[in-house]
Amino acid sequence: MTFAVNENDQMQNGVPKTEFEKSLQHISEQVRLMDQQLTIKVENNILLHFQHQQNEIHFIEMMVERMKGGPSYT
Repeated sequence: MTFAVNENDQMQNGVPKTEFEKSLQHISEQVRLMDQQLTIKVENNILLHFQHQQNEIHFIEMMVERMKGGPSYT
């Protein structure tokens, strides 16, 4: 269902246009902040898992070198 609103309308469904615009801007800002927080959490989680994998790789490389009798990277 679509409502036609021209620039001269002061009310839309009983709500002042300026109040509606402010509410819409507030909701938009909340969504933007939620998106930003989610992005940060996802990036931090990816970084944490990447670092964990890097540590495991380094540990395995050290073990392989010790088995070969080569230098140790401690």
